[in-house]
Amino acid sequence: MALPKINMILRGTFAGGDSNNRKSKYRKKVLTTTRSLVQWHEPIIFTHIDEEKVVFPHKDALIISTIIYNHRVHQVFIDDDGTVNILFAEVMVQIGIPFSKLTPIKTPLIDIEGSGVLVKGVLEFPIILGTPPKCVSLRQSFMVIDMALAYNAILGIPFLDQINVIINTRYLTLKLPTQKGVATAREDQTISKQCASTCLKGKKILILGQKGS
Repeated sequence: MALPKINMILRGTFAGGDSNNRKSKYRKKVLTTTRSLVQWHEPIIFTHIDEEKVVFPHKDALIISTIIYNHRVHQVFIDDDGTVNILFAEVMVQIGIPFSKLTPIKTPLIDIEGSGVLVKGVLEFPIILGTPPKCVSLRQSFMVIDMALAYNAILGIPFLDQINVIINTRYLTLKLPTQKGVATAREDQTISKQCASTCLKGKKILILGQKGS
């Protein structure tokens, strides 16, 4: 059965929450998961095959689609420099999860204009990256924000490091090891260009840090 589709950028408070106790527990969880999630079976390489659908030259962002809470979510930005995972509030609405399920956090985010961005809360979602049987499935904490973005979600270091992702921005592709071999995730390059165009038309682009930093 086909999954429901959701078709429609950030740094800030720590992904595990804004208390010291939550941060400590989150670090322990990351270390445990990273050590046991996947055993390496084959080398990860990029070849001319990976560039076949890419138009050069380009400065496009790496955009993929992934499965979040049994929904195929498109326009997911890969931020290998970001300290948080972000989900846009409208995605929760389309998935059908009430905001009452969120755990409130006190630390707001700041956009590039210095304005505070409302964080509705944090929630852990099941996420699948790759295409079965070559895929990785795990649960991840997302900060849910209520603002207009060019993207539906942002995956940062908390997620990427756990699954040993290898990113190639030239080929707009990421690869990762799984128990069944190397998985590949990408989105059509035109989607990346559409997201960039949306940003230029006035939607927010980046969250630089937490308030007071």
